[in-house]
Amino acid sequence: MNPGILGVTTGSYQVPVLLQVDTAAPSDDFAAWDHVVEADLALPSGKLIVCGCTQPREEGLQVPIPPGRYIARVCYGKLDSVVDEQGDDHYTVFLWPGTRSGAEVLKRWPGAAKFARP
Repeated sequence: MNPGILGVTTGSYQVPVLLQVDTAAPSDDFAAWDHVVEADLALPSGKLIVCGCTQPREEGLQVPIPPGRYIARVCYGKLDSVVDEQGDDHYTVFLWPGTRSGAEVLKRWPGAAKFARP
């Protein structure tokens, strides 16, 4: 785990991602999501860069946010739609100020092994 980096494995190559930054944790209602993970994220520069795994970070979307430590909750939806790395899967990343120790799966999708990379 690298401080300041949050990696998200997706089912499809090009996916919609919604980023929601707030002052408090979102609802713990996970009914709409297949898989939910939380992790600690340090952003001392106040700059969040969102980019694909093969995209140079200089080309990523730069989002200014207040510097500090955040909890990141990544919610995965429509994972069952993915076939041969294409589907209608979508993702929301919630960020709010706080810290936690390591990462934790809050809701596990039964098909998670389908996306495991060697």
